[in-house]
Amino acid sequence: MTRFLSAAGLAAALLLAPLPAAAEHAEGLHVHDAYVRTMGRIGASGAVFMVIHNNADIDDRLIAAASDAAAKVELHTHIAEPGGVMRMVEVPEGFAIEAGGFRALERGGDHIMLLGLTR
Repeated sequence: MTRFLSAAGLAAALLLAPLPAAAEHAEGLHVHDAYVRTMGRIGASGAVFMVIHNNADIDDRLIAAASDAAAKVELHTHIAEPGGVMRMVEVPEGFAIEAGGFRALERGGDHIMLLGLTR
């Protein structure tokens, strides 16, 4: 089963109620500690970070994200180039989230990239 998490849906879930401890969660996907960092101007880029908990008996995958605050939204990660230089790349296949596990979208690793901020 694959689910689509929208930035608006994540924000709404985070604003409506505090999240209980992971052991108390109902089955499904749960987002923790979500935040956005931007360069602070229109046209710039930003990134979304969070921890996604898959409290289900089956593996899942984050395959896309959307936001009306950016011209384009992509799933990204960092890879090491020869010489130790880090480079961001798009991950079109998305991020696996194992059953009963967590997937951290964090600085320097997997994240959601906001390109061409519109506000």
